[in-house]
Amino acid sequence: MTGLWTDRPGAWTVEVDEAYRTMFGLPRPTVGPAGAEVSVNAPALVTVADDLAQLLSPDDAQALRRRVEDLVAGPWDAEAVSRELESFRRIAEERGLLESFFRMDPRSPRRDFGDFIDAANNRADGARTVVFMATTPYFVISRESLYLRRNGFRTYLICAAHLPPAIKAFFEDVFDGVADGCNSGRIMRGLVRQLRPTLFHVQCWMLSYALGGLVLRNRGQTPVVCEFYDVTSIYGSREVLAELWGEARIDLDLAMEALILDEADGLVHRFPPREVKAWGGRRGDLPLNIEMHSYVCPEYVRYRDDKPSKRDGVIRLVYAGGLVPQTADHPRTIYAEANQPQTFRMLLEQGFALEVRHSPYRPIAEGDPTYQTFVELEREYASYRLHDGVLPDRLPGVIAGYDFGLILCDMDLSILRLNPGQMRGGFGTKFFTYLEAGLPVIVNAEYDEMARLVNEWGVGLSIPSSEIPNLAERLKSFDYDSAVANIRRLNREFGMDTQIHRLIGLYEQAVAKHGAKASG
Repeated sequence: MTGLWTDRPGAWTVEVDEAYRTMFGLPRPTVGPAGAEVSVNAPALVTVADDLAQLLSPDDAQALRRRVEDLVAGPWDAEAVSRELESFRRIAEERGLLESFFRMDPRSPRRDFGDFIDAANNRADGARTVVFMATTPYFVISRESLYLRRNGFRTYLICAAHLPPAIKAFFEDVFDGVADGCNSGRIMRGLVRQLRPTLFHVQCWMLSYALGGLVLRNRGQTPVVCEFYDVTSIYGSREVLAELWGEARIDLDLAMEALILDEADGLVHRFPPREVKAWGGRRGDLPLNIEMHSYVCPEYVRYRDDKPSKRDGVIRLVYAGGLVPQTADHPRTIYAEANQPQTFRMLLEQGFALEVRHSPYRPIAEGDPTYQTFVELEREYASYRLHDGVLPDRLPGVIAGYDFGLILCDMDLSILRLNPGQMRGGFGTKFFTYLEAGLPVIVNAEYDEMARLVNEWGVGLSIPSSEIPNLAERLKSFDYDSAVANIRRLNREFGMDTQIHRLIGLYEQAVAKHGAKASG
């Protein structure tokens, strides 16, 4: 094999190999909402075609460029676009040009991202540099970057997704440079090969671990730290997950997870020690690792004492985060919080007011059936509001007037097919957002670790699903003032400004370990 697939990890199957090709072999089309036209990442596509055309005869090159012009003009359905893109690789392979085709990779990132490469590689100021790699960047890494920069680092972000303007501006404020829209495996790989940071920090999103494999196999002598949120092998069994996402996709993710655990110089995760020990017991010795969360950023903190509830007696709840789509491919057997609409109804029937702030990445379009159940609740209850999301620096100020933050859903554990470790150790990123707004957190007791910390820190209430219908009664005896005082103390003592030094310590150990390995 050549190109991306030269140094594959063991235990690969033909299906896994094909999934890896599909994910990172060629630029992928960007597909809009259901019914919308398919758009193509035109710059990346033209770059690939131009590279290939230089290896063909003049007549064949002209014919290829005409095909690309038609493809870019669209509209095409997603399957047709994918077939055309794959045909480029076949043309090169059939004519014995594939190795030459891949040797031309450095041109593509230099053409489109030359200024970014030069800035990230400029070490004149002596600062340590970290390049974050992501498919779609999660807001946790924005918090890490903010405080790395405050401790003398320069940080850069490369992501496959085209970021919406407001979200891109937010990331540009907390990174020294952002290169988005790199949704081509060849572009991403080429960037990695041309960058020389102190360290790569890879966001390893479940079902997208191939990005970790791509960075590890093209990093040269640069150390790599990989950050996990949900972990595929902890989340569920291969058989259960493959029923929903397909064997090839799950096998690819598990193969990449194994590769990351074998070759990364450090890991960041959100699981407590007992779950990490079990993870290592299944996978062998883990690399250097730390538990790291979306800790409070002191400059984001916004408290409000004049709560509207003090005037009218109505307790106001807020849910700030992504909603689970009410579709067949989000079953309650796999998604623990798929029963959100019914849970919200339970709360509203008790007389609570409830506001939902959805993810900024997923604005709810008029008539979108995916979230229609949530929209319909607004027509039934005057005390319910559904809003698009707000960026992390503004969100605490928007929700500070509410009384409690929710990580709560009516769960049926009898049908849930997740591995027990996911429920025992899972930890929601919205937890610390609520603390930034001074809000006590109401969390499912089924989430063992979050429930333990809520109770141990005295910052909220944990209840099992069976008690959700009685929440209003439970809150009558809740010591609200004490919880608020505990939140404010915790925010002073346990924010990202203090916790970032644990990440910096991991970086330093990873760099030292990698250097010793390279010299040994």
